[in-house]
Amino acid sequence: MEPRSKQTVKAYGIPGGRERPEASFSAFGTFLSTCDLFDLKHTGDFLSWRGQRHSHLVHCRLDRTLVNSSWSDYFPNGRSHYLPFEGSDHRPLLTTFDSKQKKTSGVFRYDRRLRNNEDVKALISATWLASSSLTVANRISNCRKAIVTWSKQFYINSQKNINDLRKELDLAMAARDVDTETISRINHNLLHAYKEEEEYWKQRSRLWLAGR
Repeated sequence: MEPRSKQTVKAYGIPGGRERPEASFSAFGTFLSTCDLFDLKHTGDFLSWRGQRHSHLVHCRLDRTLVNSSWSDYFPNGRSHYLPFEGSDHRPLLTTFDSKQKKTSGVFRYDRRLRNNEDVKALISATWLASSSLTVANRISNCRKAIVTWSKQFYINSQKNINDLRKELDLAMAARDVDTETISRINHNLLHAYKEEEEYWKQRSRLWLAGR
């Protein structure tokens, strides 16, 4: 089996560009071997950079997470993931120490802006009356769950719009053909969607701080 440092330095296919000879990576390979560095296991599209070279659009792997044996022993479940293109010609690379770590559920905080929302008022009333045989604590719990479900559904369109735009941008950036007009349009729409989401969370944070 090849040493991990040699596996790391192996040349990958470069769509749109020419293959580089193995010898051109010798200095990099020596550096990896000397420092006991190798690729962290990764997922996603590792062709992390796109750029124009003369008349050709080139995709290649310029970004990676390197670790040594000690790090690997401390964090055996560590992984890296190549994220979609967004705002740059490089893919972001997300590295986690424990890929198996479970997410914890957040603390429920009632958004007081909802008290004047007719849909929410009707939802709370219907949920409260539907659970009349339960204890007060359980009826409150049911109302909380109903509000959480409603909030997720209400704001899901905004998040879905962002996710759709991110996927659309990633496809446009990863395409073999250059379409700068389309990429510019998607970036503009994505920036607008992020600004709307940022404004929403600003309002939520003010409410959270005021309620402490």
